[in-house]
Amino acid sequence: MTLLNGLVLGIGGLLLAIPIILHFLMQPKPKEMVFPALKFVKQKQMKNRRQMRVRHFVLLLLRCLLILAIAAALAGPTVAAGSYSNWMTLGLIGFAGILVAGLLLSSWLRKTPNGLLNSLLLLTLVGILGYGGWVGYKLYQDDSAPVIGNNQAPVAAVLVVDTSPRMLYERDNQSSLEKAKELGQWLIGQFPLDSQVSILHTDGDSPFFSVDVSAAQKRLKTTSPSFISASVPEAISEGLKLLGAAEQERKEIYVLSDLTLRSWSNADAKKIENLMKKSQPTIYVLDVGTENTVNFSVNSIRLNSSSLTKNSTLRIEADILRRGPAAERTVRMQLEKRDELLPVFRNGQAVWPESGFEYGQIAKLSENGAMTMQFQTSQELKPGIHHGKIEVVGDDGLSIDDEKYFTVEVRDAWKVLLVHPNNVRPWQLQSAIESELMFQCETVTDTEMSTLDPADYQAIYWLNPKPLSEATWGMLANYVENGGGLGLMLGHNAQNGAEADASFQTPAAQKLLTGTLTFPFRAPKADRPEIPRGYFLSPGNFAHPVMAEFAPFESNIDWTDHRVLLHWGIEPDEAEFPTQTVLKYNNQESALIERQIGQGRVLVMTTPMPEPLYPQTRSSWNQLFSSENFPILVLASQMTKRLVGSDTDSLNIGIGQSASLKNDPRSQPEVYTVFTPDPEKSPTQSKSVDDKVRYKFTELPGHYRLSGSLLGLGRVQRGFSVNLSTSDTDLNRLEPDQLDSILGEGKYLLAKEKEEIQRKQGAMREGQSFYPMLIMLMLLILAIENLMSNRFYGPKRAVSQV
Repeated sequence: MTLLNGLVLGIGGLLLAIPIILHFLMQPKPKEMVFPALKFVKQKQMKNRRQMRVRHFVLLLLRCLLILAIAAALAGPTVAAGSYSNWMTLGLIGFAGILVAGLLLSSWLRKTPNGLLNSLLLLTLVGILGYGGWVGYKLYQDDSAPVIGNNQAPVAAVLVVDTSPRMLYERDNQSSLEKAKELGQWLIGQFPLDSQVSILHTDGDSPFFSVDVSAAQKRLKTTSPSFISASVPEAISEGLKLLGAAEQERKEIYVLSDLTLRSWSNADAKKIENLMKKSQPTIYVLDVGTENTVNFSVNSIRLNSSSLTKNSTLRIEADILRRGPAAERTVRMQLEKRDELLPVFRNGQAVWPESGFEYGQIAKLSENGAMTMQFQTSQELKPGIHHGKIEVVGDDGLSIDDEKYFTVEVRDAWKVLLVHPNNVRPWQLQSAIESELMFQCETVTDTEMSTLDPADYQAIYWLNPKPLSEATWGMLANYVENGGGLGLMLGHNAQNGAEADASFQTPAAQKLLTGTLTFPFRAPKADRPEIPRGYFLSPGNFAHPVMAEFAPFESNIDWTDHRVLLHWGIEPDEAEFPTQTVLKYNNQESALIERQIGQGRVLVMTTPMPEPLYPQTRSSWNQLFSSENFPILVLASQMTKRLVGSDTDSLNIGIGQSASLKNDPRSQPEVYTVFTPDPEKSPTQSKSVDDKVRYKFTELPGHYRLSGSLLGLGRVQRGFSVNLSTSDTDLNRLEPDQLDSILGEGKYLLAKEKEEIQRKQGAMREGQSFYPMLIMLMLLILAIENLMSNRFYGPKRAVSQV
């Protein structure tokens, strides 16, 4: 507690002497009178004199308290707003003590005192005094406002500015970020001279105090949104650390945020509480957001493939969301025109290709509704990289989520080679793969393989291979290490009696087979005739890219229609190369295994594809290609996409993720010039390492374009797209109890307008005044003193005294 006018309280203390002096000076002097007949009257007089002394003392006490209350009210005692209730509690305890003391005194002055009642009142008074002393001691220990009362004392202040994309939401032609900057400039102008000010953004920067107030204002003025943003509580923690080392005794932290739920995620309430205990700051949360937001957004988009062939069609699904009342908007798909000369950086500005193909649809959404829209190209796309976007047309509250960007690569069909022994017919697998127009299959026998160059093919399937030489295993391993995709379909040709042939057990073979072949598993015969005999494929999860296509219609696939009667067992070896089981049988043995070797990968199927249903000289291993072979066709297509690497180039990624593009030195340059979505940012250089181009500075949503030159091929254009996630633009607001759980209930002040901020600043800096309460107490004491003086000195009392 501090005093605004401490001198007044000292003068009031001196004035207390006046009623005391008057009390003793105005005592009537006794007169000696000899009157023996009045012995009993004299005894009565002595008793009345004792009572009058007590009554005079009570009146003296009340008059002293009255003067003290007047002096205290004029002195202006104040405490921190957070401690006001504690001091009021202490005051009530003191008032209760006075009441109990008065009752005790009244009971003691009775003609026939009640000993039991007096004892109880005395014990109660002792208990109240003890409890009041304990509360006063705790309050003295925890009082955290030693400089309250000095409104012009320098302050160490940290302004935490939320720079998330959600702060770009506009209302009345002003974004939340612009409102925060305007409010922040006003706040800095209100700080006393010699204050230390730090502007702390939520983009992960390190906090520091600006050189002076003017420097802080300049830093705030240049604040811009950050699409890779930390949470507000994390920034508050950093600001509290900075305040803990500040020299000023008064410390304040201002949080300028739209109070969206996403901005306040990842909060460590315990950490914030501990830091607050060390620095003892005053925390102001300034709400610059909008409670009832209205917005359209492109929530997400899904491409049928980011790698297309010249004859295939680009199809896109887009989820459109509405926040607010029902409305309609035009949603449009745009594709850029291909221009081999663009982009270029000219006169300090990047020049992009113009928009080409456009197609729009009307989206009618109900209140807080959603819908899925489908788009596709109606023209043949030329080979190369194509950039485009799906956008909501028209004005909107948050424009940053009105569009989603995409990049597709159009190329010649992937060349796939199917190698088969003479006793294997590849046509079923070939038809399944070629059903996707992006693949072009070529079939050869295993004896013809030596005449071909494996590097001419993006993927090779070896169907039901016979025993292979060490040289062949080495050639296949070298092909995979250099980026090729190899699919091995194991069947009866690998068998030698009841075991695997020795050529499949060599280290070179085991490297590609992902482990050691054990023996063929034969499906048990059914216990009842109506139960079909055999194992079947049993997907455990759909996280792997090969299985992801099955996830939307998982419950509609009956895998038991595709029986597996025999399959190889493999003991995986992961000592040197990572191995992953993609698909299992219902007996939990591996059906499809993937291994990454060098820049390529191997997929090993432990039962052959294709396999005839009724071989003439042996038992069939499976019935995968039955009449209802839809899931097997999809499986073959997805396996082939995985082998050719169509899913490895990160052409469409999220904000902050690293892009990784394969780079063939034979047809692609080693060094690229990278143009970011910011047209005013100068392009940078990126170099291929280990036949890959990696770029990690994806801090803005939009298209990233890579341009390079290769002797004999001219200019080579590449690129990728970056998008914000759904959560980055989620406008759902924080509930009050959630804010309490982060900062602590009653440990911060929430404000929205300047007047409200000024009022709460004054309460926190100057403290909460006891003046009104002291005036009320003064009036109460005056009333009690008047009643008691009238009772003690009334006409009846005067007669009785005579």
